[in-house]
Amino acid sequence: MRRNLIVVLLMVFMATALWHCSKLDENTVAKIGSEKITLSEFEDQLNQMRKPKFVTAEEEMDYNRKQLEKLIERKLYVQSAYDMGLDKDSALAPQLADLDQKLMLRSLFNEVIVKKVSLTDEEVKKFYEEQGTELKASHILVAEESEANDLYKQVTEGGADFAKIATERSLDTRSGQNGGDLGYFTKMDMVPEFSEMAFSLEVGEISKPVQTNYGYHIIKVTDRRSKEQKPFEQEKDRLKSQLENLRQRERSMAFIDTLFEEAKIEFKPDAVKLVIEKTCVEDTGKPMSPGQPYFSEDEAKQVLFTYSYGEWTIGEFEAEMQKVSGKVPAMESEEQILNYVKRILQPELLTKKAEELKITESESFKELYKQSLEEEMERQFKKEVIDAPANITEEDERNYYDQHQDEFMGEPMVNVREIQVDSEEQAKQLMNQLNAGANFAELAEKHTLRVYAKRKGGELGLFPEKRYPELFAAAWKLEPDQIAGPINAKGNYSIIQLINKQEAALKPFEEVRRSISSKLQQEYRETSRDNWLAEAYKKYKVIINEKALSSLVDESQYETQPEGIESPKSIPQAPQVKQMEVKPSTKAVEPAEKKAEGN
Repeated sequence: MRRNLIVVLLMVFMATALWHCSKLDENTVAKIGSEKITLSEFEDQLNQMRKPKFVTAEEEMDYNRKQLEKLIERKLYVQSAYDMGLDKDSALAPQLADLDQKLMLRSLFNEVIVKKVSLTDEEVKKFYEEQGTELKASHILVAEESEANDLYKQVTEGGADFAKIATERSLDTRSGQNGGDLGYFTKMDMVPEFSEMAFSLEVGEISKPVQTNYGYHIIKVTDRRSKEQKPFEQEKDRLKSQLENLRQRERSMAFIDTLFEEAKIEFKPDAVKLVIEKTCVEDTGKPMSPGQPYFSEDEAKQVLFTYSYGEWTIGEFEAEMQKVSGKVPAMESEEQILNYVKRILQPELLTKKAEELKITESESFKELYKQSLEEEMERQFKKEVIDAPANITEEDERNYYDQHQDEFMGEPMVNVREIQVDSEEQAKQLMNQLNAGANFAELAEKHTLRVYAKRKGGELGLFPEKRYPELFAAAWKLEPDQIAGPINAKGNYSIIQLINKQEAALKPFEEVRRSISSKLQQEYRETSRDNWLAEAYKKYKVIINEKALSSLVDESQYETQPEGIESPKSIPQAPQVKQMEVKPSTKAVEPAEKKAEGN
């Protein structure tokens, strides 16, 4: 006990010293061993989070401090994992191998999309001004360009009613119910191709078919109006982020289109004709099953298309479609087949481009790989060291049960028969019949509104006060077979007859044993974590720059606190050692210093 008290006091002293006597430069918010957390790194992390609304500067400071402590905790796990040599642990190889392609594609996106998009203040200002206009429009959405062209002629040259065609033919059934009406929207609300076309139209004008990822749209603008906006400076950062995302999406689509052009996909006309014939004739709504292919063995061997990296047979195409959706949908045109082929080939083409550009040698990939490696190392370290299960014995469980019996007291319960009706007058009439000797169960079966209790003569079964508080309060005053009512309960009226009452009682040990074991395991893990962190803070000499942390809070944006209200204060402290009388499992949690000495 004395040793634990000394350690606790040491931790408190250490916390004060580390927070207030740090000698870090203004751009460093914390230091863990030799690793620094820069102000910009921490600020980026804060900006990625959904922050609560702060009332005072102290609240924001407290929030930032807690987030910094969480980041420090993760850094401590990673540094300790390196000390244990987990970066060279072969057990992590399978998880990292699965990540390689994902990381390569993320790095490709960073190199060819994100780094190529930059915005000027003038572009953001123009984007802001565009958001000040709203359109009201209707549209007709179809899958095929030929159908779209036909419908366009009908509504522009043939005199067909736009709303009627939208209701009957549009794939967008939600707007179709309203004649294609989409309501009012800004340029940012719709996909770029749709918005560009819609905002180029005059009121009453109908567009030629425009293609998006959803299909082909025919758009009719029905109104245009101005929209009230917040001042530009308030919206600038948000709109810049939106515009960056929009530009990245546009650049991504253009990049993908280039990949398909470079792939030089060429279909074999006879194979295309066969796919259309077979998929349209067969019952395409029925999922495919092994042994029942759409195509014969010879048909499956036919080459469907060639491209820069090889060729695909009809059988390979069929197998891929089955893997993706369990069936081959009806193919009505080469264009439709091409759309599915593009979906299938896209991951391969992106991977080939990444390899061609040697993305794995880029700083972006190396950083992502390091980040993923450290995440796996942290997970493995916590699994082996922090979250190692305790050896909870029955004696531990019974001791907890005996010392915390208040946690295992069952609630008082009552069981009643009830007749529930919707008017006080009817309840009084039923009460008179009961007083005259009528059978309660028979009246309940005939009149009660509570459906599940009808067949049981109105019996509700044992229930605690929180389930039916008004009924419980009345029933607890009764003796068995006594009747009370009418009772107003949430707008309905009830008459009850007490069947029995059950006093609060201690639940049997065996009934609660599993929950006790889970609670002890949880307490052990939390204690192990806190004890380990207390040692790790010392070993790695954690230093936090209070001045740099405070610089992230703009106190001028907070109004003066109303008189009489005291702002919450938070005293930063390093983790303190806790005690828990539970034996660890065979893999005990060792202090960070001892772990380092053992490696």
